[in-house]
Amino acid sequence: MTEHGALEEVQRALEDKYGVSRVTREPALGEGGVSIRPDILVFKDKERTSPFLALEYSSLSTPHRRTEDIEQVRRYIEKTGAPFGAIVSEDLLYIFQVDQDDELIEVPVSKYPDIGDEPNMGPQPIGSHELFKFLIARIRDQLRSKQHQQVSEAFVQQLYRKYEADRGAVDVDIEDSFEKVIESLDASIQQRHDSYTPGKTPIDSPVLRTVFSVFSNYDLASTTLDIRRQIVDETFMGDFFDREGEKFTTPPKVAERLVELLDITDSDSVLDPASGWGYTLRAANEYTDEVVGVELNPGVNNAALFFNDLLEKSGTYVTADFLEMACREDIQASGNSTTLSTFAHDEEVTSQPQIAAEFDCIVLDPPFGGHPSDEVLDYLDEGRGVKLHEAFLSLALDQLADGGRLVAIVPTTGLVAVRSAWLREKIVQDYNLRGIIELSDAKLFPYLDSRFSLSVVVVDNHGGPTNEFTGIVCDEGSKDELSRAVAQVKNDEGETIPVKGASESLLPSELLGMEEAQQALHDRFDQVAPLEDFAIQIEGGARRSGDELEPYENPNSDISYLKLGANLYEWTTHVDGDSLVANPTDVLIGLKGTPGKVYHPGETVVPSSNWAIIRFHSEVEAAVYAAYLASQTGQKQVQSMARGSTIQYVPLRRIGDVIVPLYSDSELMDLAEKVQKAREEYNDEQRDYTAVDFEGVF
Repeated sequence: MTEHGALEEVQRALEDKYGVSRVTREPALGEGGVSIRPDILVFKDKERTSPFLALEYSSLSTPHRRTEDIEQVRRYIEKTGAPFGAIVSEDLLYIFQVDQDDELIEVPVSKYPDIGDEPNMGPQPIGSHELFKFLIARIRDQLRSKQHQQVSEAFVQQLYRKYEADRGAVDVDIEDSFEKVIESLDASIQQRHDSYTPGKTPIDSPVLRTVFSVFSNYDLASTTLDIRRQIVDETFMGDFFDREGEKFTTPPKVAERLVELLDITDSDSVLDPASGWGYTLRAANEYTDEVVGVELNPGVNNAALFFNDLLEKSGTYVTADFLEMACREDIQASGNSTTLSTFAHDEEVTSQPQIAAEFDCIVLDPPFGGHPSDEVLDYLDEGRGVKLHEAFLSLALDQLADGGRLVAIVPTTGLVAVRSAWLREKIVQDYNLRGIIELSDAKLFPYLDSRFSLSVVVVDNHGGPTNEFTGIVCDEGSKDELSRAVAQVKNDEGETIPVKGASESLLPSELLGMEEAQQALHDRFDQVAPLEDFAIQIEGGARRSGDELEPYENPNSDISYLKLGANLYEWTTHVDGDSLVANPTDVLIGLKGTPGKVYHPGETVVPSSNWAIIRFHSEVEAAVYAAYLASQTGQKQVQSMARGSTIQYVPLRRIGDVIVPLYSDSELMDLAEKVQKAREEYNDEQRDYTAVDFEGVF
């Protein structure tokens, strides 16, 4: 709707309430009749001599626009003497009265006031989610003007105190000394939540005073639950926190789906070892009251407690390092340990947070990046390269009760990376892998780099080692697609994927892609086999330093050095008896940058380390299988093995898994002629087989 059309609707609403004779559009007021012109002015009398309410329509789209339009309405009030002003946008109606004794104080009212009646000026519920967002924007605007930008934790902390004041009907006068009042509010929160740790906030804190000022006439505690839910699930998941707070959040809709996978009953206990702002546990609270969260950051834990209070949720939240708690519990275990506790001297243990040592359900969205402490690394004993999220997942599995289930968000790379094989081995040998949902390109986590992909793993603590699991690939980037995938895992309706080895890849897209390609081969050919069973050898190319390479000058000296993206005769290198060389009986396949590129050398070359060298018995075999690997069927298998977000690559060890058809000698000779014909038609002098169309050859 246009601004003109919106104003027409507002005018009709005002005329219905006050009468047509009291409402006028864009009156010219002030000296000379042109100094100010509100969009709409409502008068107390039909003669239009005593202004009552000045209204301005605003898009509120920028901090400058918000500030300017509010000040404009204040000028209208000052010039006309109208007791009330209003800002109207497409989604918002903000009505306020300016205290005539102090023009800096805006006293909001909940609806258009009646003429002649004194409006209720006491604290009122926040009437809409849009109004809350507007108040938040005003706080940001004011803090920005005071050069106070980073307000994430501080803002939540002060809003929590404002909520507690509303909850207890405590009057907080920010014009007076109110340090004792703030201390009493903190003490009141701590009576309900042992883990609440407010720290020390200076009374002259710009955030504290601005929050209490802007929200002075609003009552968070009496605001409806629906609006409070929007505040928690939408505003705090938005961009107010300069992207900082989102490090500690699982998007609400994703949290709901993770919890749905747990199949929680009302008697189950649920743990989130990295609970952050508590979105997953609040979702679990819909099924059980026995929820426990562990969060290292006290300010983040405070935010979780605040949101729980707003949404009337229960649970135990502990400020501690879960990794150290888990290690200490195991170290001190005597066979009947029932609690976890943080690292501490023996005499301090009783004062440390303690929670049950086993849980029926565990939901985990761990922190990514970095490494755990040396103590945790020593305990895991899996090398110094263990990532933080891997430590969380491994130790969380240790706390899973018999018959329990864990659902976790993991980086997709961990499903295939060699360095993460120890964790995959633990999952499939010691537990039962129920399913994996590969989120692929799904943009369900807005705070992550778009090149960073995640997956959901579902692990049960019962049964023998995993022989197969349900695998699903989501690539639409929608919440609906995730919901469908969750239902498929729960109902065993997804693709069933066999587990080949304890430490092998668990990536659904790769395994399903390979299975599809292999099935197509079995349908077309009588005999097939993996390359590693058929080729003489598969090995990586040579890594050369810059001083070992030189531009090509004389084709009779040294040997061509074949870079993946360079021309054949661009570089040469010196060779000795230990040099890795490729001959016409070999096939080269690209591993990095352009994975799957196929080259069949017509002379001896030294391939770079970005090539895999596949050695065959004869030049005929090499030519035929180079063409096959470059064909659509071969490329589909290789591409399914590719991984990496910024630079795509295929692990050398996976090349041997590519399935190829087996031919008799006569079949090979016939195919070699067809391959040569296709190459001649393409005029392929560089022997880059990937660029040749081998359609119809295989």
